[in-house]
Amino acid sequence: MLLLWTCLNFILVVSLARPQNVDSASSNSKCKVTPSSLKWPSKSDWKALNQSVSGRLIAPVPPGAVCHPTRPEFNPQSCTVLSQQWSTESFHALNPVSVDYNDDTCPPNAALPCSSDGYPAYVIAATNVNDVQQGVKFAARTGVRLIVKGTGHDVPGR
Repeated sequence: MLLLWTCLNFILVVSLARPQNVDSASSNSKCKVTPSSLKWPSKSDWKALNQSVSGRLIAPVPPGAVCHPTRPEFNPQSCTVLSQQWSTESFHALNPVSVDYNDDTCPPNAALPCSSDGYPAYVIAATNVNDVQQGVKFAARTGVRLIVKGTGHDVPGR
């Protein structure tokens, strides 16, 4: 899943999905490619995409990983801060990887499992129209799943 994200009034997430049953997906032209399918973009494809978006392509880590001692990202201080922010809408809205619903594959609780399966394989931290265009074109050309993450906005900017 490729995710496009921007700090403007919306977040555009191009998510490259990680579905579990991919054998049939790789042979069905209507299914999106996944990291384990043969048609998944190559490292050079991702490198080219990263260059086209001025280095804003991210291979994200689940935010809750900082609370899991078995993960290399483990950081007790960051876990304390994350645990305080986890239940707020603003944390999930502003985080390019997290969502404020169904974000339970790696919660900030060491007693629970932590997996990357519920998160995008890549995120584009889009800051301009070109970033968005490049992400959409890449998804169309390669068949990766495109997900737009938006915080929403209205005339007053809420």
